[in-house]
Amino acid sequence: MNNRFDLIVIGDSKDGRSLIKTLATTSSQIKIAFISEAFQNNIRDHLNVEYLQGKVTFIDYYRMLFGCYLDNGDRIYGTHLIFATGEVYEPFMSDNKIVPNVYNTATQIHEKSKDTQAAIVGNDEEILKIALKVANKYKHLYICIEGIQLNCSKALQEKLKSIPSVVILPNTRIKDFLTEDGELKALKLDNYSALTCSVIYTKTKANGNTAYIPQNLFARDSQGYLITNKNLESTLVPKCFAIGSCTQKCTKNMINLLKAEILKDF
Repeated sequence: MNNRFDLIVIGDSKDGRSLIKTLATTSSQIKIAFISEAFQNNIRDHLNVEYLQGKVTFIDYYRMLFGCYLDNGDRIYGTHLIFATGEVYEPFMSDNKIVPNVYNTATQIHEKSKDTQAAIVGNDEEILKIALKVANKYKHLYICIEGIQLNCSKALQEKLKSIPSVVILPNTRIKDFLTEDGELKALKLDNYSALTCSVIYTKTKANGNTAYIPQNLFARDSQGYLITNKNLESTLVPKCFAIGSCTQKCTKNMINLLKAEILKDF
């Protein structure tokens, strides 16, 4: 393996993958290393992108060169570095216990979803938009609300009510989460009935997934999100960037903005 690259991208967030594809398509001259803990077959289509599956254990910066050390023993170097590590969610707790099988985004789907019943915990526009995206993936999707009205736009309400798999349960309060062998099995409701359920979608507190990033490369805010300038570059080190939800500046045009910044040097 050639261990010298023009650009190293760490993390498999959606924005990071989109940026890699855009750069690889725009310029075949840029040698890109993509480091991800998850398997990413769709990135392998680009000849100038080398995919490395693994976890970054250490990063150094010396003489304008970034060095990344992986848990499999690989060591690579690059003149430009981008973090696309996304964010992490705090565990969903009930009675001081972590509730298993809790998802925070619509991209997370149970492997046996068609035979599985899921539930939405929460009643606002954000979580109900997730409900809309995952509803057809499950046998049933229960929306338990303590009142009688969904707290979202009328258009979203109508869409949810039109989906056969969606079951809206008004005036319903969840009292407990029943588990067995580390798996969620049912929701205990305030009328003492149990609702069979293997998955919960909810929103827990999020933090930047940046704990392993050296302090001398990137400043962070109180929640661990990376602090960048207007060009998504670190305020501490040049040619070191961040994109997506691991940063404070998560905006719609960040892919094009960062693409322009990178291509300036090639």
